[in-house]
Amino acid sequence: MHDLNPPTAQHAREVYELNGEFPAWNGTRWQGYAQFRKEEPNLEMCVVDVDWGVGFVRVGRQNCYAGPIESFWGPRSEPERIAESDFGA
Repeated sequence: MHDLNPPTAQHAREVYELNGEFPAWNGTRWQGYAQFRKEEPNLEMCVVDVDWGVGFVRVGRQNCYAGPIESFWGPRSEPERIAESDFGA
């Protein structure tokens, strides 16, 4: 999956069109990914910080993310990105 790490709230908006224009947009797929990251302990999930977030999912084990879904987008420091993405740990 791609576009899972919108850089701003504007990129994460529901509708592509914004005031008659079509600026950069990630759509809402990241919300579904984030929901599974919060609720599915029987998956291993991570997002690689390329192309506005490329996500990987496989059967495994993960500690479910306890933070708000909105924290999945926007600027984060590299250590926070790595901590959220414990794929293969």
